[in-house]
Amino acid sequence: MKTITAEELIRTFFKIIISRHGCPEGLMSDSGSQLKSAAFSQLCQCFNIRKIESSPYHQQANGKVEKFIGFLKRALALITDPTRLYKWDEMLDHCLFVYRITINRTLADTPFYLMYGRDALLPQDLKLQVHDNRRLIDPADTDISNYQYILTKTLQKEYTKLLANKDAEQAHYENYYDLDHIDVTYTIGDTVLVLYDTPVKSCLMPRWDGPFRVTCRLDPVTYRVEDETRITTTHVQRMKLLKKVSNTLKDNVTYEAVNTTRKRKGENSAGRKLKASESLKGGGANKEGE
Repeated sequence: MKTITAEELIRTFFKIIISRHGCPEGLMSDSGSQLKSAAFSQLCQCFNIRKIESSPYHQQANGKVEKFIGFLKRALALITDPTRLYKWDEMLDHCLFVYRITINRTLADTPFYLMYGRDALLPQDLKLQVHDNRRLIDPADTDISNYQYILTKTLQKEYTKLLANKDAEQAHYENYYDLDHIDVTYTIGDTVLVLYDTPVKSCLMPRWDGPFRVTCRLDPVTYRVEDETRITTTHVQRMKLLKKVSNTLKDNVTYEAVNTTRKRKGENSAGRKLKASESLKGGGANKEGE
């Protein structure tokens, strides 16, 4: 995509996804303006696609996509010529092919195999003449129904194994997440701080913005907050409760702490002065006695 306008996104979505693989039952995306546009929403409504939006500024909701983007960036950094970084898009197909033929731990196989029911033919396979062993049926068998039957049975078997691996991986990550996770909820009217949307460039810069007032709970993890000039939507993990302290109570506590400290310091200094004067008097008396 040369641009990320709503029109270009709709054209690419139809060309790459719908025309090749059919209509998806659901589409989960972030809160980008192009994806929230009226034109894209109308496209999903026209094709009966259920559209789901993740919580703003919460990358964990799109964990699979974010993890793949991380892999893609690392792969591009390895094979892109440092003197021609502006040509990085020419290496995308190379990185994608490597990803498709690499065994995934959760899938327990390659994405290519789970899509087509066979392994991809590589240059070394053709050179060593081992590609015939990877075919599902005998090349001499021209009966299409046999191929369809074998392909269907193979994919059903692999998908059953895939679902078992997926459930095991999800249970593992869920247990790991629950070790130190604490459910946090806010009520309407709470005063909160919100983590800045952009990364803080200096450790001395403030990391929290606000205060904001909670006005609406959109779902169990998403809230709408506002201040005098802004209304924003944020995830619960990006919020921090701002505790209110009564000014009278705060002043009293501070005043008592300061007075107590000063009083103790005065007593100590007066005591030291008294001892010093007594020692001087005692020293004078000793001298007079001498």
